Amino acid sequence: MRIGLDLGVHGPKELGGIWQLLKGVIEELCTTYDNHSYVLFCSPSHQSLVDSLPSIAKVIKLPQDQFLTSVDQLAREERIDVLFRRYPVEDDLVFPLAKQVVLIPDIQHEAFPEFFASEDLRSRRVAFTRVLSNAGAIGTISAFSKARLVARPETRCTDVFLMGPALAKEHAQHTRDDFTPEELALIPKNKYFIYPANLWPHKNHNRILQAFDLCRNSTDQQMEFVLTGNEEGWPMLREAFPALPVRHLGYVRPQLLRLLMERATALVFFSLYEGFGIPLLEAFNVGTPVLCSNTTSLPEIGGDAVLSCDPKNIEAMSLLMRNVVEDSALRGKLAPKGKARLSLFSWEASTANLIAACERVAAKPFVLSYDAVLGATQNLGRQLRASEADRAARLEVIQRLDAEVTQHRSKLAELQVGLAASEAERARQLNIIQGQAKILDRRIVKLLLKWIRFGRG
Repeated sequence: MRIGLDLGVHGPKELGGIWQLLKGVIEELCTTYDNHSYVLFCSPSHQSLVDSLPSIAKVIKLPQDQFLTSVDQLAREERIDVLFRRYPVEDDLVFPLAKQVVLIPDIQHEAFPEFFASEDLRSRRVAFTRVLSNAGAIGTISAFSKARLVARPETRCTDVFLMGPALAKEHAQHTRDDFTPEELALIPKNKYFIYPANLWPHKNHNRILQAFDLCRNSTDQQMEFVLTGNEEGWPMLREAFPALPVRHLGYVRPQLLRLLMERATALVFFSLYEGFGIPLLEAFNVGTPVLCSNTTSLPEIGGDAVLSCDPKNIEAMSLLMRNVVEDSALRGKLAPKGKARLSLFSWEASTANLIAACERVAAKPFVLSYDAVLGATQNLGRQLRASEADRAARLEVIQRLDAEVTQHRSKLAELQVGLAASEAERARQLNIIQGQAKILDRRIVKLLLKWIRFGRG
C-alpha cells in the first residue's frame, strides 16, 4: 500500500499539540510498518520531522501558495492508495475523499463559536461537514472527541477511530547538563505554577490568573506563575495583571519545558475545551501534580491522578492551587497515580489504529456516490468559472495591449508624416540654395569677364 501523508503548510509552532501527535505517529509509522511505502507532502517548516524519518519515506517539499494543487497532482502521479490528511480544510482536490483518512482532533468551533472570526467559522463548518459526510475514515484523539463527532447530524462516515497522542520522545529523554546558563536563569527561585498554552480564548488565561491572584492573597506562600507558548496577546494580558508575579517565556525547547515542568509545584491546566491535553502526560512523566478542568476530554486523560474543578469557577480553581501548595502529602499521592496513567497512551497503539484504518479504506471499492459526483461537478464548475475569469482577464490585457499598439501606430504615422513633410521642406530649401548658388555663379562669371575686358582696355 502506498500512503500519502499531507502535513499542510503550517509549522510546529502554529499546530501546537497536533504537531506532537503527527510527529510521533508518522515516525512510528515509517519505522514499524516498513511493508508499506510513504510519500510525505510537507513544507520547509517540517524539517525536524523530515530529519527523523527513515529513507523509506519519500519527502516532497511544496511551496505554500501551491500546496493543495500540488498535493492533488502528485497524489495521482505517485499512485497514492490512501491519503492521510492532518486537518479538514476547504479544498478542490480531485483525489477522492472516500480514499482519504482525515484527522479531526475536536470540534471546538461548535462548542465555542464566539471564539472564531466569522470567516474562519464558516470555513471550518464547510470543511468539517464535507469530511464528516464523505471521508473514508476519520481519526480523532480521545473518546470525548469521538463521541462528539459521531453525534454530529452531518456525520455519515461510519469509520471513526482513535489515534491519540502519547509522551513525546523529547520529554521522555532528559539529561542534567545540556542547559545553557540563560535557560537555567528562566527557572524561578520561588515555588511556581506552570501553564504551557498559547494565549487562545479557550485556554482561559484571564480567569486562571484571577484565581492565582486570589490564591496568593489567601496563603503566606511565595508563589510565581510561568507561561510558555506563543506570546501573541501577552502585552494585553500583562497589562490586566500588572502587579502579579507572572512571566511569559515564549516558546521553549522540549527539554527545557520538561525541566520547568519537573521543578514546578503543579501544572495548571484549567482550559475551557480540550480534545486531549498533552501537557497532562508531560506532568505525569516528571511526577508533577496536575490541576485541571473537569470538562471535555480532561477527566478521561487525567482520571484519578488530577485535582479538577469547573474552569469558570475562579474560587474553586484558587482553592485547588492553595491546597496543592500547602499540602505536601497531597502532592506525594498524585505523583505515582500520574506515572501509572502514562501506560494508557502509546504511539504504538495509535499508529496501529491508523494503519488499520488506511488498510480498510484502501480495501473499500470506490463507488461514486451522489455526493462525490456533486462534489466533482461543483469542483469542475469552480474550475470553469476560474478559467472564464482568467480568460476574461487575459482578454482585457490583450485588448489593452492592442489599444496601446494602435495608439503607438497612430503616433508612428504622425511621425512618418512629419518626417515626410520635413523631407519635402528640406528638398525645397535645398532647391532654393542650389538656385541661389547658380545665380551667384553667373554673377561671378560676369564679374570675371568684366575684369578681363577691363584689363585689356
